Amino acid sequence: MSRNQLRYMFGALTITAMALLLVLAFGHNAGRVTESAVSADVAALQTENVQLNQTLQVMQQREVQYQAQIQQANDTIEQLVNDLDAAETRQADNSFFSDNAPLAPSSFLDNAQSALQNLFDDDSDDFTPNGSSESDAADQFVRPFDHTHERRHP
Repeated sequence: MSRNQLRYMFGALTITAMALLLVLAFGHNAGRVTESAVSADVAALQTENVQLNQTLQVMQQREVQYQAQIQQANDTIEQLVNDLDAAETRQADNSFFSDNAPLAPSSFLDNAQSALQNLFDDDSDDFTPNGSSESDAADQFVRPFDHTHERRHP
């Protein structure tokens, strides 16, 4: 063997020995995760999962409650419209060509307004999507009848 071949062989053995030493010194823990780190991550994820499930259950309960309230409000509004139509028909029959006939009796309107207010006063401190109370949400969609206006014919 020539001198250059020995030199190359010695260099290759040296590099191989260094790589072996590095793997033995630092490679036995490389890529491994300790059990305590895994168990801590699993515990944190389980805790978060429990919290998310509880939040989901609360939101589902509120959704059912809000759907019931919306249905009750829709039923009340439908009944009020039917009552108002009936009152308007009766008054139109009683005063055939009267231009000053009121739209509905004020006692009817007061009862309707108090019924709607009572409907939304039950849970006024509950959560609503826009952060307001139940009665505020009702005021946005149900405005009280104004019985002071006169009926106008086209």
